[in-house]
Amino acid sequence: MCSGAQISAKLFIFAPCMKQTILLIEDDATFGTMLQKWCGRNGFEAELCSDIASAQAELTHKKVDLVLSDLRLPDGDGIML
Repeated sequence: MCSGAQISAKLFIFAPCMKQTILLIEDDATFGTMLQKWCGRNGFEAELCSDIASAQAELTHKKVDLVLSDLRLPDGDGIML
């Protein structure tokens, strides 16, 4: 939870609120887009990838807090990631 930490009665320092990032790996474009929109409406930043190769590339460039993966993907098993 983002909140201020009270230093004194008159001074507050606020940490910036950072959205948690979810990497969604789903090869069904309709379902993946629905998940991505749901995440956005609930305060998360969601990146959508349709296969393992693009997910691995995304993971090398960006820090994510959670990975949600389909198990059957065009280029392998979602658990392998």
